[in-house]
Amino acid sequence: MRLHRLELQAFLAFPGREVVDFDALNAAGLFLLTGRTGAGKTAILDAICFALYGQVPGDRGIKRLRSDHAPVDTATEVVLELTLRGRRLRVTRRPEQERRALRGAGMTTAKAEVRLDAVAPDGSAEPLANRHEEVGQELQDVLRMTRDQFCQVVLLPQGGFQRFLHAPTREREPLLRELFDVERFGDLEKWLDGQRIQAGREAESALREVRGTVSAAAHVVDTAPAGTLAPPPTDWERTPSSAQEWLAEQAVVAEAQATTAVEALTDATRTREFAEKTHADACALQARQTAAAEASAALAAWEARRGTRDQAQSRLRAARAAAPADVLVRAWHERTARADAATAAGQQALAAARAAGVPLPALDAPASVAPALTGLADGLRSDAGAIRALLPVEEQVDRERLALQALRRRITGLGRSIEEDEGRLGGARTEVARLETAAQAAQEAAGQADALRGIAEVAAARAGAAELRDRLAAQVTQATERFTGARELAVAAREEHLRLLGEHLDGIAAVLAARLQDGEPCAVCGSSEHPSPAPDHGTVAQDAVDAAKLRADELATVRDTCAGQLAELREEHAGALGEAGRSALAELRDAAADAHRRATAAATLAVGVGTTTGRLVAGRAAVVELEETVQAARLELAGVTADRAGRASALEDDLARVESGRAGAPTLGARLADLETAAAAADDAAEAIAAAVRATVEARDAQDAAAAAAQRAGFPSLDALAQALLDDEQGDLLEQQVRDHDTTMAERRAAAARPELVEAMAQPAARVDAAAAALRRAKPAEAAAQDLQHAAVSRRGQLRGLAERLAQELERTGPLLQRRALMTDLAELATGRGSANRLNMSLSVYVLAARLEEVAAAATARLLEMTDGRFALEHADDTGKGRSLGGLDLVVADHWNGTRRPPATLSGGETFMASLALALGLADVVAAQSGGVRLETLFVDEGFGSLDDEGTLDGVLEALDALREGGRTVGVVSHVGELRQRIPTQVRVEKGRNGSRILAATSTPA
Repeated sequence: MRLHRLELQAFLAFPGREVVDFDALNAAGLFLLTGRTGAGKTAILDAICFALYGQVPGDRGIKRLRSDHAPVDTATEVVLELTLRGRRLRVTRRPEQERRALRGAGMTTAKAEVRLDAVAPDGSAEPLANRHEEVGQELQDVLRMTRDQFCQVVLLPQGGFQRFLHAPTREREPLLRELFDVERFGDLEKWLDGQRIQAGREAESALREVRGTVSAAAHVVDTAPAGTLAPPPTDWERTPSSAQEWLAEQAVVAEAQATTAVEALTDATRTREFAEKTHADACALQARQTAAAEASAALAAWEARRGTRDQAQSRLRAARAAAPADVLVRAWHERTARADAATAAGQQALAAARAAGVPLPALDAPASVAPALTGLADGLRSDAGAIRALLPVEEQVDRERLALQALRRRITGLGRSIEEDEGRLGGARTEVARLETAAQAAQEAAGQADALRGIAEVAAARAGAAELRDRLAAQVTQATERFTGARELAVAAREEHLRLLGEHLDGIAAVLAARLQDGEPCAVCGSSEHPSPAPDHGTVAQDAVDAAKLRADELATVRDTCAGQLAELREEHAGALGEAGRSALAELRDAAADAHRRATAAATLAVGVGTTTGRLVAGRAAVVELEETVQAARLELAGVTADRAGRASALEDDLARVESGRAGAPTLGARLADLETAAAAADDAAEAIAAAVRATVEARDAQDAAAAAAQRAGFPSLDALAQALLDDEQGDLLEQQVRDHDTTMAERRAAAARPELVEAMAQPAARVDAAAAALRRAKPAEAAAQDLQHAAVSRRGQLRGLAERLAQELERTGPLLQRRALMTDLAELATGRGSANRLNMSLSVYVLAARLEEVAAAATARLLEMTDGRFALEHADDTGKGRSLGGLDLVVADHWNGTRRPPATLSGGETFMASLALALGLADVVAAQSGGVRLETLFVDEGFGSLDDEGTLDGVLEALDALREGGRTVGVVSHVGELRQRIPTQVRVEKGRNGSRILAATSTPA
């Protein structure tokens, strides 16, 4: 991978468009990226990472990529040209950002954009992809590194590798997992652990089934009579075969018990069957004896009912004698009933005629009543004819009266309608006046809406800037406190280092003074006189001095970082203060809210201009229509009033004639109906009286004929004859009664004489109670024997089945227990928890250890060159202690004294060189693991301030210079002044109040 050109615009610290020409830097091979703290050196590396992955390095917490100093109309953009695997590509990315709306005022959010082009040698570009997923896949196919790997092997963060160098296994392992793909080995560990758990569950499940079977067998044994079966051995789980033997023995005993119980049940069943037969015979004899007694009693009772049968026979003879006169008696009764009915009908007809208003004559001579009633009916019909002639006049009077009533209602309705229309007309005129006022106000608001909207936007922007201003002010205060504390700690640490250094030098002088001998020359000055040897106040070790220096350097770095953060926050706060002013946030928010309310109200009124105008036009048209309606209603009311007065005068004459004809009736029709009803009632009464007279004569004649027939039949009177007569149903009933008595008498004589009943009465009384008692004793005995037999047979079957199931379960459980042991050993070996894993190292960590060993070997080649062959990095696979895992340790081999020691014992400069070598070695290994991509551009970020200027810095620069072999370019990111003197090719970043800018690469020291 070789970088050619980087363009930044409105990105992080850079508000304008900046260009880094890497082709010019590639010619030098080694260049310095320098600038003041916080100027934006690291932002250039962030831009490279953003162009390739769409994200900046994840450990810096940057969320907003747009420069706060950039103009609103300048889009945030990064363009990177690079060569990957022999192919020149151009990546253009724009993050999600705010921009002006294309239509209307205000801002809108523009979506993130990306484009990937292939660049030809002549400079022409061929589009490859413009979707995020496609671009990401294209770049991943050629890079073959994740973002975290890229940030570690191309943008070498020295502080991160110092921490990696000193970190224990548990902290070093996550970084290695990010750089090297060992996920499949971790999956294998999880799979083996899952198999261990699964095998344990299956084995335990099988053991639970065995325990359940033995428990079930023990329960079955407990149901046997005491002492007949033995409980299972208490230690059977240690020797499962003992449980199987015990269960087989209990099955044999249960077999014998079941055979005995079956024989006992057979005896009890025979006893019960004999008792049932004896009881059944006794009950049958008792039933025959009872039936014989009942038949004799029934025969005696029926013979006592002979008198009733004879009375029925006598009644039948009398009815047969009266039968010839039955027709005459019936005729007499029928004609008498018709005469009574005709007489009643005549009385009802007379009552109806009286109710209809007919003047009835005297009723002393019934024969003369009918002609008189006929004459009255004729007179009533004559009066009805006169009334019928007046009916048309009455109909005309009713029509005129209804017409006058309709005219009166019309007059009333027109008056009410005129009042309502006049009320609506007044309301419509009021609404028109209101709409005219509202239309004028809406037109005025439409003219002011745009101006008020602009005022509201300005007020909202000032309120937002004030909120940012106050938040930044609090952050500036916190950053000031952090900087003050960091500065004080850095000063104290530097003073402590100087103090220890002085004491160390004094201690060296005291050591030399202790070696002086009188008359012998001094090893330092060569004098043989020693007038004032240095006193011995104790010696400070070199390690303590180095540790103090490292502590002072670290705190100085923290101080510089805090100073850079404070400067950035102060610049941001100044920008927000310039936009918002010094007005209080609450005051600006209230002003913004008030401006928004006024703008919203004006916009609402402006929107309603067209609606209000339309309603005003409609209201005016409604007023005109209501005025026309009221005028028409007034004209119609005058005409209807005049018509009603003329028709009322003509109605009075006809009404007088009709009232005279009604004679008190509600209508002429009612009067006519009364007369016609009375005439009809008189005719009906005449006919009914004539019919009653005829029916009475016929009844007397029928009575005389029946009396003569009774005398001829030998009956003293008609009543005696009538009592002797029977209808067909009564005769049949008496004849059936006689026949039934005779038949039943014969049947009961035959029943009492049956042979089996006569024989039963000759035997002794049946002993049913004794037979029942014997049967009651036999049934419970059989039931008890049956229960014992069922229990014994069931227990035998259960024990047989449980014995077979136990044998099957024990056969299945053995392999499961073996598999559980095997999977447990494999899982513990793979996860580093088993005793067989002597290194206490998991499988994935073992693979990482192999990768770390490669990294250490690659780093050692660089470190030996930097340290004149003194130091080498070696991988150590020491066993983890306790529950911790091992395998990822590093040690430093000192070839000058032959010792091996932890990396934490290195001095500050030595630590820097070791971490740089480690970073370069890791870059080589990861590049090889990523498909052999050649990393032709590298960046080394910070850490050079810990090197001395005499020899160490030279060694490091020589090692970096050696990286240029084969055309590789190395960029050093640092603000150390000595490097500006040593590295002539530089890219300088300058910051100011309005953001940072990149100066063109220079080949002269700054």
